[in-house]
Amino acid sequence: MADRSRYEARGKGLLCAQGIEVQGRWWQPQAWKELKTHGRFQGWMQTQLQGWRGKLLSAEQEQQKLRKQSKPWPPALLPKGVGRLQRRGLGI
Repeated sequence: MADRSRYEARGKGLLCAQGIEVQGRWWQPQAWKELKTHGRFQGWMQTQLQGWRGKLLSAEQEQQKLRKQSKPWPPALLPKGVGRLQRRGLGI
């Protein structure tokens, strides 16, 4: 998970340093398509970002597999006074 965050930050940092502000998941297909049409986006950036993008997409696929294999959580009935824990940033 730390590597995934690192790749995301490196890509975002590279883009920001070149004057391209991105929101959210820049490596996703639709965002990537839009990014490649940005006026400041250049070939050398694409070369650099493609490696990080591939690693991010691979990490997401692995996370999806693990989520499907895991048991449902939390249980349907919770003890009184205990709320459900929100899984933030995982798309669950």
